[in-house]
Amino acid sequence: FRRVLFRSIQAGSIQGGVHVHLTEGTSERAIRLPAPAGWDDVGPLPAEISFLLRVQLEVAQELPYRLPGARRPALATVYVRQGLGSGSAEADSERFVPTPMLDDRGQVMYPPNGPVVRLAVRPPSRTVREALDGDDHMLVTGGPGQGKSTLSLRLAADVARQWIAPDADPAPITEPVVPLRLTARELASHLTRPFPEAVAECVGVEYGGMLSAPIAARTLGDRVAGCRWLLLVDGLDEVSDAAERDRLMAVLAIWASDAEAPYRIVLTTRPIEGAALAPLQRIGAARYELQPFDEKSLRLFAESWFDHTDHAHRFVRQIREAHLDELTRVPLLA
Repeated sequence: FRRVLFRSIQAGSIQGGVHVHLTEGTSERAIRLPAPAGWDDVGPLPAEISFLLRVQLEVAQELPYRLPGARRPALATVYVRQGLGSGSAEADSERFVPTPMLDDRGQVMYPPNGPVVRLAVRPPSRTVREALDGDDHMLVTGGPGQGKSTLSLRLAADVARQWIAPDADPAPITEPVVPLRLTARELASHLTRPFPEAVAECVGVEYGGMLSAPIAARTLGDRVAGCRWLLLVDGLDEVSDAAERDRLMAVLAIWASDAEAPYRIVLTTRPIEGAALAPLQRIGAARYELQPFDEKSLRLFAESWFDHTDHAHRFVRQIREAHLDELTRVPLLA
């Protein structure tokens, strides 16, 4: 057999008699397609999953934060991909000590300090694709406004687009996966039920009215067309109840530790004190820090935001003249 999809069978060359019998009690989980070798080898998705991908593609067009003003550009238009680092360190230049002077009355005075030049020392960073290709499960941390929610939205959309309308650009991840973005806050509130049921309830809450049909828990609890789910869980720090947060981490770690599990997990969060992230790290999930904007990223963002290149260049120049470079390393503040 070449393909077995639920209760449909596509056979290759057949010699002799063939008898196939599926009873009503036959488990669809037992009929599992082999994982496709690459994106060129993927088969069709069930209709409700294809619709879910289109919904996530549409949701990712909106900025995750409401900004003042009438102009609301599409997220895909202004999004600038950021690198992932294993940590960050900064070395300040030597502290400038001004030379004392005498004023007209002979009093000792110190001239005002000039702007302090800071030399940012970055660890080697990786692209999101490099990180995804190197690690099955990931923790991505970043401060407020650093772009964590935007990263999860755009990653879900980029992978969804690879299924819906693949183009000549490299796929955002080498392994064919089916993206599913959920908020940690919503997922944590449903964990009194088995995990696939909790995921199904979250899908209903977060995407319900936009879906063509409910998606069954058994569909969300197994591979689809031989592919694993890329489960993007956004905002662990927004789970205010510590007990719910710890339970969510324990559940994610259990599923991530199973080599046969249908999920690859990417969790985003602000840095959290204590051992909240330890369960996923213990099972080998890689931890990355979302890198702030550098000068090139800020320039690309400005060119995407403004309609005219001259306006973008003037914006970057004014930022530099006002010594706001450090502030605009945070994407939300840029």
